[in-house]
Amino acid sequence: MITIILLLLTLILLISNYYVHYHRRKGRLINLIPGPSGYPIVGNAFQYLASREELWKFLITLTDEFYPIGKVWGFFFPVISIRHPNDLETILSSTKHIEKSIFYDILHPFFGTGLLTSGGAKFAFTTKDINSHISF
Repeated sequence: MITIILLLLTLILLISNYYVHYHRRKGRLINLIPGPSGYPIVGNAFQYLASREELWKFLITLTDEFYPIGKVWGFFFPVISIRHPNDLETILSSTKHIEKSIFYDILHPFFGTGLLTSGGAKFAFTTKDINSHISF
């Protein structure tokens, strides 16, 4: 009985992984970005199982190999590395592309949509307002 349940869970994970990586619009667009190939379900997570020094060397070689932009998958979550200053300026100056990740949704009941958890236009306005008051 437990074998059947484990097989069903594995099948569900494989199907959802395939859906997230290849059928959702975000997954299709992220797969256009160069990066190392990963395993089904876990992505590149096995490459993170190392000491801090080895992990740091892996990340440095990854960003050097896939300059100016590269990606890795950690389970269902993509991590995109952008190193070119002009690309970073374009993304960070836009209010469309500064939404917080889904991990911040956990903090909404405690903090509401303040500076820590807000995104988009509200985040840009709040940080601009704060910076104008504390600039030297």
